[in-house]
Amino acid sequence: MKFSFCFTHDVTIHTSGLLKGSEIYEKQAGNLLRPTYNSKPETIEFKAHDFVIKLKDWEMINEEIAIAGLGWIGVSGWTNATFRIHLPEYISFYIWDALMKYEI
Repeated sequence: MKFSFCFTHDVTIHTSGLLKGSEIYEKQAGNLLRPTYNSKPETIEFKAHDFVIKLKDWEMINEEIAIAGLGWIGVSGWTNATFRIHLPEYISFYIWDALMKYEI
């Protein structure tokens, strides 16, 4: 799978394993990880969202995962991919056909 990220400059992207995600958030919210959504990031309630995207091409972005107010992630590949994203309860996300198919 290939990913293409398009976010506002206020957003940082950091990858980690699922097991260390909570620990990294607690230590790095407001520093390495932005935006924090409020002055007390430890009080934010997150909700996990699970979904599957059917990928059908390596050469162009198939689908995009848009996160309201922040940006989107383009995904390409050749499989059914299962995703889990954790967002504050009041932040919505959408999955749509790629707008920028060749920006991988």
